[in-house]
Amino acid sequence: MRNDNNVFSVSEINEYIKLRLDSDPVLGNIWIRGEISNFKNQYSTGHLYFSLKDSEGIIKAVMFRSYAQKLKFVPSDGDKVLLHGRISSYTARGEYQIYADEMQPDGAGALALAFERLKAKLMSEGLFDSSHKKIIPRCPERVGIITSASGAAVHDMLNISGRRSPQTEIVIFPALVQGEDAARSLASGIRYFNQKSHVDVIIIGRGGGSAEDLWAFNDEGLARQIYESEIPVVSAVGHETDFTICDFVADMRAPTPSAAAEIVFPDMNGFKNRIQYLKDTANSRICAKLDRIIAKKESLAKSVEMRSPEYVLTEKLMRVSGFSDRLDILMEKRLSNLKNRIGVVSAKLTLSNPLSLLAKGYSVVENQSGEIVRAARELEEGSVVKIVFADGSADAHITALRCSPPKRREPLDFLGNEIQSPTEKIE
Repeated sequence: MRNDNNVFSVSEINEYIKLRLDSDPVLGNIWIRGEISNFKNQYSTGHLYFSLKDSEGIIKAVMFRSYAQKLKFVPSDGDKVLLHGRISSYTARGEYQIYADEMQPDGAGALALAFERLKAKLMSEGLFDSSHKKIIPRCPERVGIITSASGAAVHDMLNISGRRSPQTEIVIFPALVQGEDAARSLASGIRYFNQKSHVDVIIIGRGGGSAEDLWAFNDEGLARQIYESEIPVVSAVGHETDFTICDFVADMRAPTPSAAAEIVFPDMNGFKNRIQYLKDTANSRICAKLDRIIAKKESLAKSVEMRSPEYVLTEKLMRVSGFSDRLDILMEKRLSNLKNRIGVVSAKLTLSNPLSLLAKGYSVVENQSGEIVRAARELEEGSVVKIVFADGSADAHITALRCSPPKRREPLDFLGNEIQSPTEKIE
C-alpha cells in the first residue's frame, strides 16, 4: 500500500540528493582526471562550462570566473587535465556536476603545453609583432625597475648602474616575482610607472629559478599590460636559456637582469672616451682641411700674381738682371784671362826685344841696304857696313873676313827666335 509519508516531490528529491552530496567529505574535496569536451567560455560572465570524460563515462563541470581567471593556460577540447573541486547538484535540473576551483594540464610537459598554447594565442593576436616594439632610449634619465626588493637581481642591477651611469635616477617598484599573486603584482608595477611615476624605460624581471618559479611571467594579463605600456619595457627573467611570455611581448628581451642593466644604463666613461676621440678626430680633420684651404689659397694667389703684367715684367727684369750679372762675371773672367795671356806674351816680347840685347853690350851689323847681316859670309872685303849699338851707330869698312863653315839654319818665328823642327821618332 502507498504511504504518503514516503512520497516526495521532484524538488525535494533533488534537494535531498544535493544535501547528501554536499555532506560527503570525499566528494567535497576531490581530484578528477579526464579529457575536456564541449568546452564553452562565456566571455560575458567569465564562467567556463565543459564536460570531463574518459573511455567509460562523463561528468559535467563548471568553473566560475573567480577561479577561471587564475588559470595559467587556456583550456580547450581534447585537453587532458586534472580538475579539483567539489561534487554537488543543481537542484533545478537534478543534475550533479563538479564545481571546479583549480585545473592543471595532466601529464609530463603540462606547463610547457600551457606555455606554447598561450604563446600561440598571443602571437596570433599580434602582441609579439616587431611593428609594435618601442625603441629603448640610449641615455635614459630615469629608469623604473619592477622586481623583488630583496632579490639578488636588483642588487646586481644597482651595482651595474652605479658603475656605468651613476647620474641616472632609479625608481624601484617592489613586486612579488613568485606565487599566486605575483602576476597581478608585476602588472601593477607596469600600471604604476605608466600612470603615476614617469620613467624613460622599465626593466621587469627576476633571477633564475624553476619553470614553476618563473610562471608568473607567463601570465596572459601581465603580457597584455606590457603590450599596452606606453613606456618601453625590457624583460629580464631568469637565465639566458629561460624564455617567458614577457620576453616575447616586451620591447626588448635581455638574457639576465645584469644584461638588462648593461643594455639600459649607458657606459658614461665609454661615452666620454668616444666623445674625446671624436673631438680629436674632428680637430685633426679641421686642421688638415684648413691647411689644404690655405695652401690652395696661396697657390691660387701665386697663380693670379704670376699672370699679372707687373709680375711678368718683374720676372723678365729679374731674368735680364741675372743675365747681366752672369755676363759681367764672364766678361771679367775673360778679361782676366786675356790680361794673363798678354802678360805672358809681353814678358816673352821683352826677352826677345833686340834693344834689350843691345843694352847688354851686343850690337847689330847692317849692310848698305839696311838689312841685318846675320853672318860674315854675307859681307865682302871693302864693303861699308853700319854697326848699331844701344846708344847709337857707327860706319865701318870691312878690311878682312874670317868665316866658319856654313851651318844649318832653323826657321825663325815672328820674333826672330829659331823654331826647332820636331825630331822624328823611328820605331
